[in-house]
Amino acid sequence: MVSARTAKKWADRYRAEGPSGMTDRSLRPHTSPTSTSPRLVRRIVRLRWRHRLGPVQIGGRLGLAASTVHAVLVRCKINRLSRIDRVTGEPLRRYEHPHPGSLIHVDVTKFANIPDGGGWRYLGRQQGRRDQEATARRTAVVDAAAVRLIHPSADIGPEAWLHALGASGLTAAVGIDVVARVQPGDVVWVSAAAGSVGLVAAQLAQARGARVIGSAGGREKTAYLYEQVGLDAVLDHREGAIADQLAGAAPDGLDVYCDNVGGDHLEAALDRLKVGGRAAVCGMISGYGRRQTGPANIANAIIRRLRLEGFLVTDHIERAPAVEVELRELMTSGRLQVPFTAFDGIEQAPAALMSLLRGGNLGKTIVRPVQRSTG
Repeated sequence: MVSARTAKKWADRYRAEGPSGMTDRSLRPHTSPTSTSPRLVRRIVRLRWRHRLGPVQIGGRLGLAASTVHAVLVRCKINRLSRIDRVTGEPLRRYEHPHPGSLIHVDVTKFANIPDGGGWRYLGRQQGRRDQEATARRTAVVDAAAVRLIHPSADIGPEAWLHALGASGLTAAVGIDVVARVQPGDVVWVSAAAGSVGLVAAQLAQARGARVIGSAGGREKTAYLYEQVGLDAVLDHREGAIADQLAGAAPDGLDVYCDNVGGDHLEAALDRLKVGGRAAVCGMISGYGRRQTGPANIANAIIRRLRLEGFLVTDHIERAPAVEVELRELMTSGRLQVPFTAFDGIEQAPAALMSLLRGGNLGKTIVRPVQRSTG
């Protein structure tokens, strides 16, 4: 039983085409002007794979309805974002055994969210929240690119990575090699030479073949620099005007000044630097906590064609691996001394800071946590 309209259509086709016109025909149109073009499909797939975007975000970028984007992703058999690893784009796979006890299953993509003691699904929301807060207070989750693995040994303890093999050593190396470009035979003055940066900078300048003058405050520090480190001359800023002491230690002038102090030390250096001298400026501890005053003889930078360059170690992070290798070799061979001043217990942090600002440290100042028994 067919309608009159359908019967008339068949009759018209028979009269026009004969028996061949009565074969079945697809109802699909020859063209689909509103369908998604192959080029647009490729753009949708590219945004999903490269940027891990969902249908709503992709639709917003391309001016499409989210339902259209979803239909394309389904047609291309692309997994939902909740079912793929956002880093690799691969489907998540759960490694589970068929019977209890054979393997504890942990979804590794959520490992950092599992609190010590258990989560809320097992213990309830109140206890789970307390466990989560306690875990967060002692746990840090960072990008793997922001950290590096250290390799302590019997000769080199982990504290070395807070000193010579860490930021302090890299700062010193950049100042000596990149900014000041110390050469054999140069006369180099390093201020605060008993500090974490200055101590490494002075010994690196020695390794480059320079004559090194160091300055520090107090007999203990100056004795260490002269007797243990072996600097060519040591100045004690607590024993008189630093400019007069420097004139006696470098009568023919300086080629390089590594500045960690600023103030009167920088002013003294500007009077002793030779024509074309270089100053690597990475710290001005004399001005911490007080108004910083500029040197009165800054015009010498023009007259003597000096190069004063400040720098931040964060601009040279890519040099860290190579610097670590060299400094570790110097430490192992005994040519790099790296003492440090330790305070035990986090409650000693304020005292450690005040000691550092008063110049009471030799090398790096470190606050070590104390492991207390809970039994």
